[in-house]
Amino acid sequence: MANSKKLNESWAAEDLTAASDWFQRTATTARIITSSNALSLLAERGRTRRVRNAASRRMERPEQPPN
Repeated sequence: MANSKKLNESWAAEDLTAASDWFQRTATTARIITSSNALSLLAERGRTRRVRNAASRRMERPEQPPN
């Protein structure tokens, strides 16, 4: 599932919202998910407040290049 989110391939919203807390948290904080639609979905319907906040922050700040 992580690869389909990263590569912007087709995925079902139900798969992402039903994923474990750990997967959702890791996917948002480790920048596994790059799809703006997936981030938006997690920002609105993530399983925990921590996931929703992390996804919202990612949407506000585009990818930062490494120093």
